[in-house]
Amino acid sequence: EEAWGYMHKDNKQSIHLCSITKVTEKHINDDLDSIWTKILALREEVSKSIEEKRKNKEIGHSLDSDVYLSVPEDLNKAIVSTKMDLSQIFIVSNVILSEGKELKIEVKKSTFSKCARCWQYKEEVGKIGGHEDICKRCSSAIS
Repeated sequence: EEAWGYMHKDNKQSIHLCSITKVTEKHINDDLDSIWTKILALREEVSKSIEEKRKNKEIGHSLDSDVYLSVPEDLNKAIVSTKMDLSQIFIVSNVILSEGKELKIEVKKSTFSKCARCWQYKEEVGKIGGHEDICKRCSSAIS
């Protein structure tokens, strides 16, 4: 409600009394739907691999892990075209992506230092002047 008030200063009506925009043909993007269907299916497979590592007590939390992915060409193109951060989607510290003939997922415990703010393990933690215990992303967020 508060954010709505800032976005629509001239409209004093509550967001709860406004109509939802109707979905039309111009809102439908089949290519984007196809990409996200593939990425969400990939996320499911990565989650299974992470859960296996957790069950074996190799990692505690999903953020403790780095995921090494080898994906077929079509999936690699879809991921690269969106410029999305797979580590955010998979809830892991790092994703190392490469192209291969078939899907291969390897989950390893991260060897980097843990960011005190976001809890992700990143290579740059401990190397940023003035913010030795946080990652680059968190450093820019608090600067």
